Amino acid sequence: MNKQALIYGAIGGIFSILVNLLIYAIDPTIFGSFWAALIFWPIGIIVMVLAGLAVRKNKGGFLRFGEAFLNTWLAGVIMTVISTLFSILLFNVIDPGLVELVTETILQNTAEMMSSFGMPEAQMEEAMMQTAKELDGAFSPGKQLMNIIGASIGLAIVALIIGLIVKRNPPENA
Repeated sequence: MNKQALIYGAIGGIFSILVNLLIYAIDPTIFGSFWAALIFWPIGIIVMVLAGLAVRKNKGGFLRFGEAFLNTWLAGVIMTVISTLFSILLFNVIDPGLVELVTETILQNTAEMMSSFGMPEAQMEEAMMQTAKELDGAFSPGKQLMNIIGASIGLAIVALIIGLIVKRNPPENA
């Protein structure tokens, strides 16, 4: 583990907090839309790539795949932990009413999507009840902390790809 990975993970986490605050200030319903994921995943990927490149540069321009994977994954996990801790604070301390707003937005967006696919009314009602059940407590601190585990698995897959891209083995005769 390299210090650069920790630094980039922390920078990514702080940037993620700033993006969360910007979304909260502009339109908190964005948290309940598909677009939120399209905002945060690229940030994570960019942070992981930059961390991998910084670690490689710090190691004289060479970085084996295992180190590249570990350091990029670690940067992503650190960013995710920081972002999640802020989300817990935002949804449970700063504005607990945000949970209801985001939940309603998710349900509304889900209903609109199912309707656009032509889903029969009976099926749609059943699916909506299931979605509402799944969303119950989704913003609780415990559930959000558990989401870090799932995110870490997704980040590991991304880190494998980034690790292949940023690795640079030293010459064999060096």
